[in-house]
Amino acid sequence: MASKELTESAELLAQGVCEVFAVDYTLDGVKAVEQQINKNRKRYEQMTDQEKRNVSYKIGSYLGVCMIRNYGAVWEKHEMGLAVKLGKTHAFPLQKVMKFLGKDGVYDSISSFYEFALRFEELSKTGIGSSQSKSGPVIIDTSSELKKKPWWKFWR
Repeated sequence: MASKELTESAELLAQGVCEVFAVDYTLDGVKAVEQQINKNRKRYEQMTDQEKRNVSYKIGSYLGVCMIRNYGAVWEKHEMGLAVKLGKTHAFPLQKVMKFLGKDGVYDSISSFYEFALRFEELSKTGIGSSQSKSGPVIIDTSSELKKKPWWKFWR
């Protein structure tokens, strides 16, 4: 579990996002933030890496706090970075927002990520999911619940 200080910092960053974008901690709020970023996409894409990182901390914290308030999740330090833990599923909202702010970010919906996180936890209970990706770490990781097996036995 993340420290109290880290949790409080995320809450403060999320509160700032709510004030700047005039949103609340709901799916509609997440969609409104996403729409504003997409309307101003060129500005976000032209930011330096450090500026994008700062924005991703703020908006990622907001996204994480939405998951915590609405899904009963908690912040947790994870080997892949700061995560929101929902059951045995780990979601990485800061990394998702960083990806969303990138060149091809218009194809990476943060509102879909928010909605899917809850469904992914439900699916992980059935053994569906993976933490491996050819392009690097995934944004949602359920590997702790999956059994390790040879790749050719995918049907089991």
